[in-house]
This record gives sequence, C-alpha cells and structure tokens, in this order.
Amino acid sequence: MKTVDRGRELAGAMVRIGARAGVRRRRLTAMDAPLGRAVGNALEVAEAVETLAGRGPADLRATVDLAGACWCWPGCR
Repeated sequence: MKTVDRGRELAGAMVRIGARAGVRRRRLTAMDAPLGRAVGNALEVAEAVETLAGRGPADLRATVDLAGACWCWPGCR
C-alpha cells in the first residue's frame, strides 16, 4: 500500500472478510521488509525446507508458527 491509511483500510477489510468466514484475526504485520535471508527460487526453496525443519531464520519460523496456528482455528480448513 502506498500510504498507512490505505494499509489500514485493507487490514480492516481483511479482518471483516475473515470474521464472515469464521476466522478471527491473529496478527497484522507491516509487510515492509522481506522474510528470511534468501533471494532466488532455489535458495528460497532451500530456506523454506530448513525453516520447516525448525532451522530457518527466526522471522520466517515465526511466520510458519503463525500459519500453523491459523490451521487450528475453526473454519480454516
């Protein structure tokens, strides 16, 4: 988003869509920086595999943990 206000509008819309689907919001992030350290398809895949094995960069592991928590919510599957 080009402005913080537009980002907040989008975040609000996403929260409302999730609520209608029975999914509660867990966390909104700024998304102004990349996750992990790898750049390029092969390197990113290797980093993803390491992260799923619990050995990747902390910021990427936190995202995987958040995705796992989403899977546990009713209506997510």
